[in-house]
Amino acid sequence: MAGEVFKTGPFAGFSVHDQFARAATRETAVVFDLGAVAWPDGLEPTPIALGSYQPGEKIDGPVQFKADVLVLHYTELETSAFLEVFTGDKDWSPARRDSWNPYAHNFASLSSIIKGKNGSYALEHGFFGYLNAVMIGDQTVVLFKTELHAKVNGDKLPIIPVVQQLVAELAPSLVLSTGTAGGMGRVLNCGDVVVAGDARFRVNTTYPTYPDINTLSRNNTALSNSVAVNDTYLKYAADNLTKLTRRSDLRRLRICHDDQ
Repeated sequence: MAGEVFKTGPFAGFSVHDQFARAATRETAVVFDLGAVAWPDGLEPTPIALGSYQPGEKIDGPVQFKADVLVLHYTELETSAFLEVFTGDKDWSPARRDSWNPYAHNFASLSSIIKGKNGSYALEHGFFGYLNAVMIGDQTVVLFKTELHAKVNGDKLPIIPVVQQLVAELAPSLVLSTGTAGGMGRVLNCGDVVVAGDARFRVNTTYPTYPDINTLSRNNTALSNSVAVNDTYLKYAADNLTKLTRRSDLRRLRICHDDQ
């Protein structure tokens, strides 16, 4: 059936006909142990309390906390990768999940536009995802493990109003949407980092609530970034962090990703 989805596993909520999900379920994940990360002096992430909220306390109203940076995570595997780098412990276990703060502000008013709730503990229990905080240098960073995904929860894209709401409450000066990607050409290898000045947004789905997305895709419009990139720490990472690219293993490691 056209509406059939994966009920469990890393692709819970995704259509069973999704080409990437189907291909990935036939593969064995390659796990690479990073070891200790050589953070620059004074920049090693340090866990902090999310304001006055107790660990695991559900947030039903606006978040009473301010952040310099908001970082979004989507899948459990992406969250695990982030946690390994930032904490040295990649385990996204139920115990760890329960120590983060469930974010539920305005869930009741947005619930009707969220499709694919089944299989998501958070969405079935009335919240959008989990919040946590760390300090990096003098920057307060809030992490949001969202249980919403543009590809899973319907063409009204409930992830957009939720992120807009969080930005209004936390007032960050920077929002980072993290994730994994592939299928971008044979010039890229596992572990490569790409900083793009121009990008194009292409979709196969029509989004009636956000017609500009359809227009950008249809017209093949290039989105340009004019922000100057400070490459100080990019160079530091290239010199000090573990090299993930192993060209001899490239065929075994590459999984092409045919995204929206």
